[in-house]
Amino acid sequence: MLGALGVWSYAFNRTTFTCNPLYWGAVFPLGMYTVGTFYMARSMDMEFLDVIPQYFVYIALFAWLLAFVGLAKTLIGAIHPLISKRIGSDDQVSC
Repeated sequence: MLGALGVWSYAFNRTTFTCNPLYWGAVFPLGMYTVGTFYMARSMDMEFLDVIPQYFVYIALFAWLLAFVGLAKTLIGAIHPLISKRIGSDDQVSC
């Protein structure tokens, strides 16, 4: 459902992708679903469930990577003006 809403929001409504701390709330359940399904299949001897974590782990890692890249981009964008302002004010540095 989260994937469908994301595609609808960014592809069809043409909203810009901005980092939002709420994305981490979407990434966490993906990982927990993967781990929970893995251990449930092991503990209940349900071998037919083994295929879900084998592939879903890549979806969870991809979602985590997207959230992390968005966070890093936001942090770098916030820090960059501060660094360039500080460097610009110290043009005459003596050794």
